[in-house]
Amino acid sequence: MKARTVLALVIALAILGGAGYLVLSKPTASTEATTYSWEFTDLGEDATGMPSTEVTLKVDEKRYPLGTFAGSCFEIAGSSWTLQAGEKAGVICWWAGGGEEIGLFEENGSVVVKKGQLDEGDAETPGFRGNFQTLIQL
Repeated sequence: MKARTVLALVIALAILGGAGYLVLSKPTASTEATTYSWEFTDLGEDATGMPSTEVTLKVDEKRYPLGTFAGSCFEIAGSSWTLQAGEKAGVICWWAGGGEEIGLFEENGSVVVKKGQLDEGDAETPGFRGNFQTLIQL
């Protein structure tokens, strides 16, 4: 009877050891947050004096060139502009009363980069900010 008890104890310890190994070796979710930053390259002015800017999105260490935009570009954060509903970060590229917005939006559990139109309007027409189209999904 003593041999059965020892055998049962050895089996129980083996099961507990295996379970402990599985729990401790299970991959854990990363606690590091994704970082987003913008890079702007001033490409100078054309013959009419209009500036153009190349915009690149940096996600952690990966770079996504988003294109060349008319006007001077700046981040929405820290400016007089506000982010749209669902927008995590954004850029305004503006020249002579209009331009484009590039924004990071969270949609259905994914982050997408979208480009929209901007227009300051005039006395007869209100300003406009919208018509966003997806550029890339991250």
